[in-house]
Amino acid sequence: MEQEKRKELEQEKKSFENKKVEVDRENQHFREDYRKKYNELELQVQLFESRKAENEEMIQKSEQALKAKHQEVDDIRKRLTIQESDLLRRYKVLEQKELIISKQADEYETKLEVFHMEKQSFDREKYQVTDLASKTREQSEVINKFKRDFDTEKERNKRLKAELENMQYKL
Repeated sequence: MEQEKRKELEQEKKSFENKKVEVDRENQHFREDYRKKYNELELQVQLFESRKAENEEMIQKSEQALKAKHQEVDDIRKRLTIQESDLLRRYKVLEQKELIISKQADEYETKLEVFHMEKQSFDREKYQVTDLASKTREQSEVINKFKRDFDTEKERNKRLKAELENMQYKL
């Protein structure tokens, strides 16, 4: 019986040793899993930290770029405002010039109309003068013909008178 008890105890001991080995194996396995998971977590933390740093750097660069863009937009806005005021000033100057040119064009049109009226008046007067000159020439020719005829007749009358006087003297 003692032997049996011993055997049982030995078997129990073996069983406990086997269980201990098995528990040790499981513990070892859990430790390795824990170590692997811990290492993975550490890698993930490092990756997270590096991504966090990259993101913060990218955010900082983005903020700087945004500030630069805002500054650029403000500068462009200022330039456009200056250009707009310059163009508005030029536009007003051009409007003034356009008004002056419009007035000058109206004055020119008026002068042109006066010129055309004066030219028409001049052409009428020229026609009248030409017509009068033509009539005067015709009358001049009639007067000259009359004068020639008169002079011829006068000469003939003088000759006749001289002949008459000559005849009277002879008689």
